Amino acid sequence: MKKVKIGFLGIILLILVFLMFAVLAGIRQKSFNFVVKEGLKKADIHIGNFSFFQTKEGGKEWELRARKAELFESQNKAVLEGIHVTIHTESGMEISFQGDEGTIDTKRKNFHIQNKSIPIQINMSNGYQAEMMQVDWDNEKKQILSESPIIIRGGNWDVHGNGFIFKTNSEEFLIKRNIEAHVTS
Repeated sequence: MKKVKIGFLGIILLILVFLMFAVLAGIRQKSFNFVVKEGLKKADIHIGNFSFFQTKEGGKEWELRARKAELFESQNKAVLEGIHVTIHTESGMEISFQGDEGTIDTKRKNFHIQNKSIPIQINMSNGYQAEMMQVDWDNEKKQILSESPIIIRGGNWDVHGNGFIFKTNSEEFLIKRNIEAHVTS
């Protein structure tokens, strides 16, 4: 009985040695190609306290700061967390807002910012304030855009609607649809 057990143990050990040899030889001969989905790719660069800005004639047109950024160089893209944006208009007005997360196109300098639960508060140095869940910046047109529901407040009035365009060069804004205005005396 003892000889049978030792025989089985010997056979099992031989099989294990054979399998280890086959696996190791197979790994050396084959190359593995993995397909990784876009969302699972690792960033090229991780940056804390990220800052990105654009200047014109020595002054900052806008500045975007983020607590954390992951840069994907081949896509000209950065994924951001804990974002603060300041935009300066040609007439000197300052527009500032914060968001939970977003992305920036590092080549075109367009960005998208959104909040997870509460609206983004856009504060303008002229006293107006806007609230929306997401904000886009079109760097070429110098416009703040949003398709989300919006509220704009100023003085004794507020306007509600959906969709928003703010032209920073002319300091004009447009609410696209479902507009409802309220005036208090």
